[in-house]
Amino acid sequence: MKESKSVIFKNSVIKHLREQHFNINQPNKERNTFTVFPPTGIGFVIAFEKKHLLIANFIGLKNKNRRKLLEFVNDLNNRSFRMKFSIDNENILMMDTRIANIYQKKEFQNILEDISYDMNDLLKGNNLIGEMLE
Repeated sequence: MKESKSVIFKNSVIKHLREQHFNINQPNKERNTFTVFPPTGIGFVIAFEKKHLLIANFIGLKNKNRRKLLEFVNDLNNRSFRMKFSIDNENILMMDTRIANIYQKKEFQNILEDISYDMNDLLKGNNLIGEMLE
């Protein structure tokens, strides 16, 4: 039986992450959602959807000053390579990106490096980070 393109894509991504020493868990076997923890840095969630792969993370923010929070998010978005940053009404910082269900090893590695920069270096290097994160 021939595997579908989406199964081949999912298997390629999982294999790539494991080769890069990421720890991967699938909390719910019925869903195509995985938690991913790189060897260093912040973990994230990946969800294999029909036409794309969603990569996301959520962080609670303690600062209640909406103006400062929006300035913080705008600064992150202005300097981000790949992730889109947003904030909800409960002051949860959301970061996500979507990529097409086409696996190319070099391109996927570049995406992982961009995501690592955005979720680790960019967040840590932001001047407002100390007063924002819980």
